Order: sequence, then structure tokens, then C-alpha cells
Amino acid sequence: MEGRRGRKEMDRRKERKEKRDGRKEGEKRWKEGWIWREGEEGEKRRKKGRKEGEKRWMEGRRGGRKEMDG
Repeated sequence: MEGRRGRKEMDRRKERKEKRDGRKEGEKRWKEGWIWREGEEGEKRRKKGRKEGEKRWMEGRRGGRKEMDG
């Protein structure tokens, strides 16, 4: 990093990373343990703490059933 251009370059790199990941810095994806899903009431829910009968689109693929939800 060179003096004056250092911080700007860092910010630019971070922005590029966020664009690629599709999320802001510090936000975790569900693979890393958390998924922030807005519920019908707009509350945040834990990945595993889903409502009864609610399915993730990824689940069910393993069982060979393609149930799209949402």
C-alpha cells in the first residue's frame, strides 16, 4: 500500500468484494452459521429456528424431491 492512495484502494477492494459476495462486510452467510431472513412479520430468524413446515429451497434436493418454496 502506498501512502495517500492506500485507504482509497482498500475501500475500492472492499466494495469489489461486497459486490462479488453480494453482501456487506461483516454480514455472514448461512453457510457460516447465520441466515438473516426477513419473516412475514419482518423479524430476524436463526437458520435452524425456522417455523414449522417452512422449508429451505436447498433442503429436499438431497432427498431427490425438488420442492421450491418462495
